[in-house]
Parts: sequence; structure tokens; C-alpha cells
Amino acid sequence: MLTLACVIVPAPLDKGQTTQTSITPGPFSFTATVPSPIVTTIPASSPTLTPTVVIQNPVLSPTAQFFPEEQLHTVTDQTGAIEVTIPTTWADVRTEPWVDEKGGTIGTTFTASTDIDAFLKLRAEGVAISVSHRLPIGYVQLLEREYDFYVKSCQDVYKTRWKLDDPVYRGMYVVFGECNGVRDTWLSLFSVVNMKDPGKYIARVVAYDMIPIFGDTFRDIIMKFKVFPENIP
Repeated sequence: MLTLACVIVPAPLDKGQTTQTSITPGPFSFTATVPSPIVTTIPASSPTLTPTVVIQNPVLSPTAQFFPEEQLHTVTDQTGAIEVTIPTTWADVRTEPWVDEKGGTIGTTFTASTDIDAFLKLRAEGVAISVSHRLPIGYVQLLEREYDFYVKSCQDVYKTRWKLDDPVYRGMYVVFGECNGVRDTWLSLFSVVNMKDPGKYIARVVAYDMIPIFGDTFRDIIMKFKVFPENIP
């Protein structure tokens, strides 16, 4: 998702959270190791997804030009639990349960891409944000479990866990490159909790960028997402 060679001093991992639990690793289903069942489509009985959209119109100079991906808007998932700013070209959106290995719902996942089916195979840009208030593990342990899943498809370019510098969230992230052997592809994996009240929820963010346009700012755009804990299923 971008050339994330940003200068951030790596921070040591928090070793305090080690409770064991079973969760479905990652929102993607491109390996045979993903536990079943995983909900991959919205049930036919579900209402049509009509995300709330707030267009952010940039002020253009007479000579300014933008790639289509640089036009942003803010959308809300079907449950009202997640709000995120994304490129307007990511018009394929989906709200689905975040499930554990036994198929039980532990939260909700919002996915947005130009083509979600291609995104799930790491062939299109996109983002998947999952939130839960039932997960009995901390963000460090969640990041490590997710890392083991994604490192099978992507290269750990920097071999570093970075501490997130953010006023809203406390957490850590990893940056992968060359996913499925494709150059100029970047996948960032975040695991975060609320800074002021860590017990409110835990969130996993998987953002994927191919031939980056935004550069280092892409991560900042994605991490402006908001969580509304009262709406988490």
C-alpha cells in the first residue's frame, strides 16, 4: 500500500498480554489454512448496503490534476460501527461478521476496494477493518497471530514492529512488501485499541496498496477511521 519507508523508531513489544483464544486469522481467504466457516458474502436477506458518504472536495488550482484514487470520501459500514476515509474508486464495499474458528461472531468487518474478490487474493487495492469488544486478547498478541498468517504471502521487508504514534489509538503495526511475488505492493497490518479506554474494543486493519500513489500519507488516511463501540454486533 504505499512506499512506507517512513522514519519511525521501532519500539519494543508489550509482553503483558498472553491470554489464549481461537480467532479466524485475517479477513482474506486466499490460503487453504483459513478456518471455516467464513462469511464471504452478505446474506440475500440483508438490506442493501447504502454507506453514508461525505465527499471531500479538494480546492484545485487551474493547473492541478489528480489521479482518480486521490479523490476521497468518508463511508460508514452497514452496522454503523466503522467509519473510514477511502478513495472514491473503492466503490465495492461489504459489511460482514468477524468470526472465530468455531463460526461464532466476535465483531464486524468492513471491506472496501475497487474489486473485493480481487482484493481478497491480493490482486487489487483495498482495506479491511475488523472491530470487536469480545476478543479476550491484547493488541500485541493479535498482531503476532495475524503476522503469522500474512507473512506466508508477503515479505517482511523491514523486519520491525512499529509502535503506532496516534492520538486516538494505541497499538502496533507491520509493513509487508512484494505480496505474492509482485513488486511495488505494500500491505500494512495494524492492531489497535482505544487510547483512553483500551477495554472498549480491539481493531485489526489490513490495508493493501499496489503501485503506490499516496506514499507515506496512505497509512495516515486509512488510520483516520473511527469506531463506534455501541454499534459493534
